[in-house]
Order: sequence, then C-alpha cells, then structure tokens
Amino acid sequence: MAQTSFSNVMRRWLLEWDEEKTRRALVSTLAVLLGLLLGMVLQTIFKEVGDYLFPPPPLLDMVTPEERLELMSTIPSAAFVITLVSWAVGALFGAYVAVRVAKTGQYPGWIVGILLFAGDLIIMITTPHPMWFNLISVPLVAVSAFVGAWLGYLVLHQQYVRAQRRAAARQEVA
Repeated sequence: MAQTSFSNVMRRWLLEWDEEKTRRALVSTLAVLLGLLLGMVLQTIFKEVGDYLFPPPPLLDMVTPEERLELMSTIPSAAFVITLVSWAVGALFGAYVAVRVAKTGQYPGWIVGILLFAGDLIIMITTPHPMWFNLISVPLVAVSAFVGAWLGYLVLHQQYVRAQRRAAARQEVA
C-alpha cells in the first residue's frame, strides 16, 4: 500500500478545484466572520453592562501601567466575573452561529473560538488581571467555543435527520 504525502494530497485536491469548493470556502469564511462579529458584539454588550454596574473611577486615564494596575486593584471580583461571562457567552454563541451558517462541520466554530480567545488573551496581557481570572478564563473560553460548535453541529445534524425522514416518508406515500 503506497503512502501519499501531504503535498501530493494537496496538489490533487487543488487540481480538482471546482465552483462548489469555492462556494463552500466562501460560505465558511463568511460564517467565521459572522460568528466573530456576533461574539465580539456580545462581549461588548456584557462589558458595557459590567462598566455600568461597576464604573471606573472618574479621573483615571489608564495611559500608564501604574494607572492600569491601580484600576485593577479597585475593581470588585463581581466585575471580573461579568467579564468571564462575556467572554464565555461571546465564544459560545459566536461558535454556534458560525457552525450553523457554514454547515460544513465544527471547524468554523473552533476558528471563531480561537480568534476570540486571541483577542481576550491580548486584553489579559496588556491589562493586569488577578491570577484566578487568568486561570479560569483560558479553559472557560475554550470549552465555551467547543460547546457552541458542538451544539451548532448537533442542531444541523438533527435537521438533516428530520429532512431524511420526511423524504423517506414522502417516498413511501408516493
């Protein structure tokens, strides 16, 4: 049995490129962008709710690292919990929508989760957070994106099964 290399498989796949592959690639890309947009909007909405419930001090500019550290020391734990929930909800629903729109599997949801987590990681690096927050946020966002992608795929699969059953029932009647 001859083994094929990755480059040979890719070459064969690209040579067999057709309009259907182009359509699927475009739909998947747009699904990821839509999921990313939805996730970011949800994160922003939750962050604004958190800022409304726990407003920052009025004269804090947050330009220097010392000012950022001062702000983080005055924020109550409940505000960090709201941030965690916003990140989890954004990843969950962003991944869910990406999978539902793409209809190609779970990978668009995983991509959305990775991109949202990258943005969250930048925030964690640039603004000091408590250690418990850093330890909880990493698995929470990953699990949320995975669950969102899984739920989206589960709903798609259930729709496919129902459509197959309806088609079989129509054939039996006819």
